[in-house]
Amino acid sequence: MMKFICIAIFLITVPKIGSSQFIFNEIMDAGNLPEIENGAIDTADVDMDGDLDVFILGKPDGQPIAKLFLNDGQGVFSESQAFTGVDLGQCDFADVDGDDDMDLAYNGQTSGGTGYSALFINDGSGTFSISTSTLTPLKYSSLAFGNVNGDGDIDLLMSGTNNGGTDQTILYENDGLGNFSVVVATPFLGLQAPDINFLDVDGDLDQDILLNGYVSGTIATTKMYINDGVGNYSEQASGIANIAWGEIGYSDVDGDGDYDILSTGYINATDNSTDLYLNNGSGAFTLDVTNTFVNLGNSTVSFADLDQDGDEDLILTGKELTSVERMLLYENDGSGNFSEVSVPAFIGITRRFSTAVFDLENDGDLDICTIGAPANSGGFNEVHLYQQFTCPDDITKSLSVTEPTLTSEHDHDDASYIWLDCDNSYQPFNFETDISFTPPSNGNYAVRISQYGCIDTSDCYAITTVGNPENENPSLFLYPNPSQGQFQIQTANQLIHYLQIRDIQGQLIADFKEINDFYFTVDLNLSGGIYIIEVKLKELTVKERLIIE
Repeated sequence: MMKFICIAIFLITVPKIGSSQFIFNEIMDAGNLPEIENGAIDTADVDMDGDLDVFILGKPDGQPIAKLFLNDGQGVFSESQAFTGVDLGQCDFADVDGDDDMDLAYNGQTSGGTGYSALFINDGSGTFSISTSTLTPLKYSSLAFGNVNGDGDIDLLMSGTNNGGTDQTILYENDGLGNFSVVVATPFLGLQAPDINFLDVDGDLDQDILLNGYVSGTIATTKMYINDGVGNYSEQASGIANIAWGEIGYSDVDGDGDYDILSTGYINATDNSTDLYLNNGSGAFTLDVTNTFVNLGNSTVSFADLDQDGDEDLILTGKELTSVERMLLYENDGSGNFSEVSVPAFIGITRRFSTAVFDLENDGDLDICTIGAPANSGGFNEVHLYQQFTCPDDITKSLSVTEPTLTSEHDHDDASYIWLDCDNSYQPFNFETDISFTPPSNGNYAVRISQYGCIDTSDCYAITTVGNPENENPSLFLYPNPSQGQFQIQTANQLIHYLQIRDIQGQLIADFKEINDFYFTVDLNLSGGIYIIEVKLKELTVKERLIIE
């Protein structure tokens, strides 16, 4: 069942010097991607047209699916090929046969409840045919590609529950042509609902393995296996918490040249965790006690340089023990210190979901796609595609001056304006939102311009001719100014019809109507500050600035 998703732009400003602004726009109907739960998603340029396409598996309202969607280059997707449908599995792209296009492997549970695993070969144009390599059918499963023996081709590791009910973790070696055979006598523990990561934990330039998942369906486990360089693995203690129904992500968060680890998921049925572990460069990990993250289960972790400052930021999704679903963004300062950034656009989802971070429309920044369902969704599955925008450098900050009126030279229909009093700590005139502004008195003024969620402020410009005869305003006398609260207003040749007093924020303080005189006295108990006096005469309205001491 489809949902209606409103398009909205949200501004997220990170309070850090030199920090970028994050602007995410949720795309209506998620670019035609399907709404599913218990799913997985991966991206690759399968048709070699220069943009990233999407493969999704999982369960919509009916039977599970596995489908390929081609990107038109603008972030709009069209279904290209359907495969045997599965959920509760994983997918991964890699060039397994060395022909420079991206092939595909995936596994999971079919509609009949049995496991399924298959490898598909790309013909170079984005059309896939099943490989002759036979893979063990697995459900509640995962898989990942990696070069385990240093021979330059991509091997495959799979883990999950076979159709006989046994949990297995199986390594397949590639002959370089895309033909896979089982590697026997490996030390890997069989897991259910696993997560698999290939990475070099000890800096010796080969692919080690981190696994997490359930043993016997109930015991959360995390295992680290060290590669000897030719594909022989041995288990080594990692110091990383045992988790399941979660993920491990890796990045060099502190810029010291080795991979650090973030682990998130369930520790047991009543507890979950999200922890960062710092690597000493040799594959020994220490729990970081500086950063604090929201503890999540049924969770995902993604590292990506969202603000393009050279370090990788963090995206977490999952569920708290209170059943509150979360989607969180943490910005990295480059030294491994993370600060949470509030993103109102993000919608928390759970139930075995997946997150992909990729450049949706080839504009140079990273976008985010999530699939899954809220815990209390009532059967509604969801897909959310968040498009990121980078603030433009071409907001025109200059003003034109026709005394005493200022006009912004950034004239765009989708821009908004707030005028500021530079002499009063840049206090805004909240009701002055036009492209032009006539100040109430002489002083220095600027404009704050907003467009597409980006904000920039002009320099301050001096106005010196308010009240001068050449402005063709009638003589208006406001005295004494500054005042203690009692003051007089007098005109030379026009009746005062009414008078309003507002504070610098534009809030109405007093309103005097039907004065109809050339002279009027005001006596109010006002707090110290700057006030705007607006006087309506016969032919025009005049504003003056009053200072209350």
